[in-house]
Amino acid sequence: MPPCIIPKGRGWRALAQYLLYEIPRTLEGKRKYKMKSREYIREYIDALKTQGVSPYSAAPPFYRILWRLRINITPPLNQTPVWYGMLHGLAFGAFVGMYYHFTGLRITLLWLLLLVFIEGLFFGAIAARINKKKAKNLTLPDWD
Repeated sequence: MPPCIIPKGRGWRALAQYLLYEIPRTLEGKRKYKMKSREYIREYIDALKTQGVSPYSAAPPFYRILWRLRINITPPLNQTPVWYGMLHGLAFGAFVGMYYHFTGLRITLLWLLLLVFIEGLFFGAIAARINKKKAKNLTLPDWD
């Protein structure tokens, strides 16, 4: 693995530049699969835009960041409900857990993890149901 050298700039801009440009460039030739090109993603968003879907529903910012980092993930409207629910429930649970931790909720770690897991499970199930209902009425372009 090549050495990771953070740029000499200061603050978040240098860190963001490193994460968005340098890391994907070093990992470019080491992937076993081919990442979708930016043009392919743009065509996908445009195809859904003609059906009345917002570009931020077709490709939310979280997914755009993952694609920018060369993580090949299926767009939310093409995902299965189980995968969509797990991904969004995990993200929701992580943020809620950090909120509980930093606001000083006085419970043990085990109860905190259990509470966050249950909340993430419910949020993921509700989000997956809404996403599946939205995707059912659309003619989705192939992602394969």
